Amino acid sequence: MRKGLMLLQTDRELLYYLHANKIARVAQLRRDLKGFHCKQTAYKRFARLRKEGLIEIRGGIDERRLMLLNISDKGFNTYVNCGDALRCELKSKSPAHDLDLVDIRNRISRSQRTAIYFTENELQTWGHLKQKAEIKPFIDIRCDGLVGFQTQDEVVYLALEYEASRKADSRYRDLFLKYYAESEIGGVLYICKSEFMLRMLRERERAAYGKYTPKFFYTTFENLMTREELVFEAFNGSKIRFGPLKASVDSVETSQPMQKLTSDITY
Repeated sequence: MRKGLMLLQTDRELLYYLHANKIARVAQLRRDLKGFHCKQTAYKRFARLRKEGLIEIRGGIDERRLMLLNISDKGFNTYVNCGDALRCELKSKSPAHDLDLVDIRNRISRSQRTAIYFTENELQTWGHLKQKAEIKPFIDIRCDGLVGFQTQDEVVYLALEYEASRKADSRYRDLFLKYYAESEIGGVLYICKSEFMLRMLRERERAAYGKYTPKFFYTTFENLMTREELVFEAFNGSKIRFGPLKASVDSVETSQPMQKLTSDITY
């Protein structure tokens, strides 16, 4: 790095954040990272980090053309990768989908019952996670995220999937099959972009697996983002309640797992 720029702790947190999410809008960064709440300070740091080649900035994907950021190869290899990386995926291949996941992560992490949240990129990147028996099934199944749900006695690991657009029927058939075949994953938080999609998928699961204990617990993206209490509901009416939101996400673990997955989900 050129002499003269001192990398702050908040800058390092930004690099870790961009790697975990692969993409972010400025508003998301300013919301989620304490050191960037001030707009003027945030833009000055973005400009310096871009000049040093640690981050990349480009135009948005919609008509608003809002600024999007991602970490660069230099930023990842110099400050994030500790030699444990199994892959190096630094840019989103599905920006709209992944930008929604940034908001999903923030919302779920603010729940009082969320103890852990790993993004898909964290799960697929870090080798030490794959060495943990309770984490490996989530890595192998390539879920969009892993959430540690705090019950009264323990932390239960749940997969997270986000369905932003309609896919081929075979995609859903394969998705249900692989999760029902994986005994080490006790449940899936399934977030759908629309109410129509939610009802369609929930009925398909019921038709195919109605005689089994349900594995998928549904909500819509809108409900997740607007309701004070986060509730996911299965085809048989069973619910996972995350409780009201908390003001800070500081206590949510994003780097080390806490406890082993249990087979049963507490509703």
